[in-house]
Amino acid sequence: MRRMSLKRKLPVLLLVILVLGLSLHTGKSIQAALISKRRQAAETVIELFGKHLIQQLEAENFASKLMFALNTKEKTNLTLFEEKAAKLQKDHAEIRFLSYFEQDTLQAIYPREKYKSAIGMKLHDVSYSYTLAKVIKDGVIAGPEKLSSTKEEVFLFIEPLYENNQYKGEIIAAVDSAYLIKAMNLEYLQKRGYEYELWRVNALGEKKTVVRVSDPSVDFSEAVKLEVSLPATWNLSILPENGWLPYSVKLAINGICLLNALLILALVYLALRVHVQKKQLIRESYTDADSGLLTREGFFYFMKRAKQMQGDKEVSVLYIQLYNFYKLCKNSSMEEMQAYLQIIQQGVQEHLPVGSIAARLSEEEFVIAIFEDTRSEKAMEAIEDFILQLFWKKKIQGKKVFVEPKSAIVRCVAKKTDAEELLKLASMRLNALYDLHS
Repeated sequence: MRRMSLKRKLPVLLLVILVLGLSLHTGKSIQAALISKRRQAAETVIELFGKHLIQQLEAENFASKLMFALNTKEKTNLTLFEEKAAKLQKDHAEIRFLSYFEQDTLQAIYPREKYKSAIGMKLHDVSYSYTLAKVIKDGVIAGPEKLSSTKEEVFLFIEPLYENNQYKGEIIAAVDSAYLIKAMNLEYLQKRGYEYELWRVNALGEKKTVVRVSDPSVDFSEAVKLEVSLPATWNLSILPENGWLPYSVKLAINGICLLNALLILALVYLALRVHVQKKQLIRESYTDADSGLLTREGFFYFMKRAKQMQGDKEVSVLYIQLYNFYKLCKNSSMEEMQAYLQIIQQGVQEHLPVGSIAARLSEEEFVIAIFEDTRSEKAMEAIEDFILQLFWKKKIQGKKVFVEPKSAIVRCVAKKTDAEELLKLASMRLNALYDLHS
């Protein structure tokens, strides 16, 4: 019937799992909080940088600055347009060309000598971005694109011209891509500790063009992103250089949480050790020196505690009297007597359930409280095996003398238990049984 080693280990195992689980959860929560804080900071940075980016693109949109210089009603009068274009090119070396489409035909482009061969080209002869501006009736920023004639890489600022909702043409400004990218000041993001990727998708959503990336090997799938419609979708993605949480920080957080968990477990272990030692001291003060079992006072003390802990559990009190034990003890050595008493203690441990309370009430009286149902055949066999171990045979002056154990069991609900009353009942039952068989 001896068991429950697993029962004792299970709470400890559950406690270890709980503490380590809480430690892991705490570590994850701290990491999540730090990542959230860094993402919020990155979102603020990218939002402000996005505003700067739009302002920079607007500042370089020389096509919009030429719209007032063109009177679409006077188709052949490009004098003012040419003057303004010349001044802009003089003041802004980044401009590669400024051009004007009347309807779908290229009528003017500056510098004229460099691009005069392009005069007369149609919208369908150039990139779709030109046609897109006509279709959506709004400005388009496209690029970087390579000019077919000079192979220069430029950004195109295209502004359509409408009058009374009728398409009249469009103005285009081509700006050197290297200059514009530098003017975007993307390096500012690196100074703030971020990797970045600036890319766009064409209006049809079919092609991604990377404008600039700080490190092509970086995965931006978890980056903070900003979208700007120009009308093609421009995307800016930023990510901290060491990721949202550096490995060293993760390692430090996990290490600290693990150390805290170990500290908690150590404190719990020490508290349990103190508790166990205190219980041992109490038990020792209530222990019979010869048998190692509880004294009468110890039995009453631990039964009182068991009454609170066991609740509705059934308790069986096994009351035993060892007839002739005193007589044999007087004719036996101390070693023989202690060896016999040791058999009683070992028998309790081997045959009866863990948690049973065993006591030596007097020289010949013993009592054991068992907090399990003892009505089953298996339980009664274990009790009988225990009692059989208590028979002791010894020759005294040539005659065989026996220690004969007599026993009786009384049962009660633990919370209704009164140890003294149970002992009286058990003693009375034993006497009744003994008288019955005598």
